[in-house]
Amino acid sequence: QVFLEPQRCVLVSELMRETLRERHERMRRLGAKPRMITVMGALRDVARGLVYLHERNVMHRDLKSENVLIDLAEETYKIGDFGLCRRYFPGLEATAETGSYRWMAPEVIRHEPYNLSADVYSFTMIAYEAIALTTPFASTHSPVYAALAVARHGERPPLPPLPSDVSSLIERGWSQDAAARPTAREMQASVEAILAKKESFGSLEMSARLAGDATTASA
Repeated sequence: QVFLEPQRCVLVSELMRETLRERHERMRRLGAKPRMITVMGALRDVARGLVYLHERNVMHRDLKSENVLIDLAEETYKIGDFGLCRRYFPGLEATAETGSYRWMAPEVIRHEPYNLSADVYSFTMIAYEAIALTTPFASTHSPVYAALAVARHGERPPLPPLPSDVSSLIERGWSQDAAARPTAREMQASVEAILAKKESFGSLEMSARLAGDATTASA
């Protein structure tokens, strides 16, 4: 439900007791490794939320695991924190460096015009987090240096060996060229196609130690 009042908009939802960031931190403490089927289930829900926003021409502009809320009773994931969102329209002069550096698209960092695809970039960083159980560049770069490395050198955090459709999903979504990124709707379709295979990826080694490896340049 949404309540609109002068100077204020209030959204009321189910009680969401955990963020995706908190879940990742808990799994890391326990030494748990994520199963790809679980990762993709979470990404499906986030993609659906992003599609809902983008098809209404709304940019979130601060999409990250801390802003993904979990309904533990239903095991559903919802996007929260709309403090930086705004309507998008062609020719919009949106504020640069808006959001959080580790999830921020390179064009936003470089003070260039940007559009809905900046959220798609952030979505793929959430995908990385869900696999590696750590924030992008957490052990190698400070937030500001991570932003510079992304914007100037096209660096991305390292991915472990993954099924080709999963790695393609992420690599296309975090393309340095904003125009080359899929739409939110296309990302949702890719996630759901992966889930439809009903494959088990539980044997993959996807522990948080991967985040300590050297960063790799974007293709």
